[in-house]
Amino acid sequence: VALDEIDLFDEQVNEFLDNTYNDPEVQVDLLDFFENIVPEERLCLILNLIEETKNKDKLAIIFSLLIHCELDTQGKESEFELVLNALINSNSVYSTYGLEHILKKNNFQNFLEDKTVKKIEQAIKKNKLKQNDFIDLTLTKNSKPDKCLISLVDGKGMFSLVFSRIKKDNTHAAILLTININQGITSVIGFSNLSLEEYLKILKRIFKNSLCSDINPVALKAIFEFYYNKNFKTNTLLPYELAVWKKYFNDIRILEYDLSEFLNSKLDLVHLTGSKVKKIINSKFYENWFYLYNENENFDKIIDFIEKTASEKNEFNIEKIEKKLQEILENDFVQNEEYIKTINSEILIQSYVSSLAKFCAMANASFSLCFNKKYLKDFVNSILDRSIFQYYLKKQEQFDLKDENENKNLFEKIRKTNLSKNNIKKLLEFYGEKWK
Repeated sequence: VALDEIDLFDEQVNEFLDNTYNDPEVQVDLLDFFENIVPEERLCLILNLIEETKNKDKLAIIFSLLIHCELDTQGKESEFELVLNALINSNSVYSTYGLEHILKKNNFQNFLEDKTVKKIEQAIKKNKLKQNDFIDLTLTKNSKPDKCLISLVDGKGMFSLVFSRIKKDNTHAAILLTININQGITSVIGFSNLSLEEYLKILKRIFKNSLCSDINPVALKAIFEFYYNKNFKTNTLLPYELAVWKKYFNDIRILEYDLSEFLNSKLDLVHLTGSKVKKIINSKFYENWFYLYNENENFDKIIDFIEKTASEKNEFNIEKIEKKLQEILENDFVQNEEYIKTINSEILIQSYVSSLAKFCAMANASFSLCFNKKYLKDFVNSILDRSIFQYYLKKQEQFDLKDENENKNLFEKIRKTNLSKNNIKKLLEFYGEKWK
């Protein structure tokens, strides 16, 4: 390879690294590149960055991003050790972001030795003596928070957040987050340079089939921080791109109290009646709340029982199925503390979004379910009824396809049910009426 080609390559690499200082999309490109190269090349890249990057602030910014990746931790010269030591030795305030991330992860997973924790804490303390309360505003300094949105929670316990900023040149930056109530943040997509038309088109596509509501940036950040921390608690891998896009929240104040306390303060307890609970169950806020087979093991027990009952001669009996459902409802749902905690969290977020959308009566009524065991049980019962209905509605559709199609063997494989078409019809009629 000619020397001038090597010089050109080095120049391009240096230009790329220079751009990581203030260009979020280049930062994401760097993380993508790092995640997709083989271990030997990753190690080589880390060593080259340590040797060649003279500006310690830029090195600290780059390594504070890389520390969010899943780094190899085996040996003294491991990826993790090299990046960690480079951050500590950089003496840059920009290293604080990466070092604090490591400590937070260690608080929940306890993978660091005590002496390493002390070294990190001393480095952070040293940084704060240089510049107390340092906040990296590189990505926020020429913009201000703009439209923020939150979606309804779906039947799988998932919801979305959209945070955007408008820049001085009227372009938009936007972050789209998907959150699982049980696990934390599961995906993030970011854009740093959108026209208003592009931004509105993205929003339309995201919320095409879902109600969403405007939300205050401070409240959105509180929800974001809560579920960001939940990833550590549940040992759910954070999307590495979040290392970049999270910085767009840096100039927004943090709520000084617990998220559930904040959400509770926005809602009121009301007296519930059976008719109010029926309205909640049949409202557009909860119409998609049902379980799919293989997504909830306790719901699977109900379907398995129905199928087993149908396979026994002359034993298909809806009363028998309903009795088993009530048994599973009580033992595996109502008496299951983890499940009740989860369903209450989902209802709390849903009630808050309903209130933001100005459906205050619905918001307060559904919020009150969390404090009423009898009606909460009725609500969960309705979810199971709807789940059975949806499951066998699909089976009925597959029967209809089979009847219309000559290739009956194909649809025999898809169908996979012991129920006759007539028994499916009976189930649909019974459970369709029950939760309506």
